[in-house]
Amino acid sequence: MFKRVKRILLVLVLLAFAASAYIAWSGLTGRDLPGPIRDAIGGGGEVVGSDAHFSGLKVTKGEDGRFDAAITVQNTGSTYQDVMITVSVFDGDQNVGTLMGTVTLKPNRSSSTDLFSADDYVAWTDAHVDLLRS
Repeated sequence: MFKRVKRILLVLVLLAFAASAYIAWSGLTGRDLPGPIRDAIGGGGEVVGSDAHFSGLKVTKGEDGRFDAAITVQNTGSTYQDVMITVSVFDGDQNVGTLMGTVTLKPNRSSSTDLFSADDYVAWTDAHVDLLRS
């Protein structure tokens, strides 16, 4: 019985996420889709992203030997935003790790947040930041 309830809750969470992602990227919110960043920013190599409103990405080796990171995300809009952050780190053409996190932003404000990863830390050359806003 408990396993069934657990599965149902998991399915509902996944459906809610899928609906939120569809709404965010379909244009139903009335916001424009973010364009690519033309200039590289940040430290360990070239850092590009799907949204220009982030800064200060710092990727480090955590105490547990996995990737850790911190990033600052900005909200230039007039409403609260929930932002899901995904950072893919590469060594040349090879994806060597993924970091994730979420943050809720007040209107016209920025916030720093920590990102987590299940991937062991290795040397990396460049990264891609993806911000999914709702």
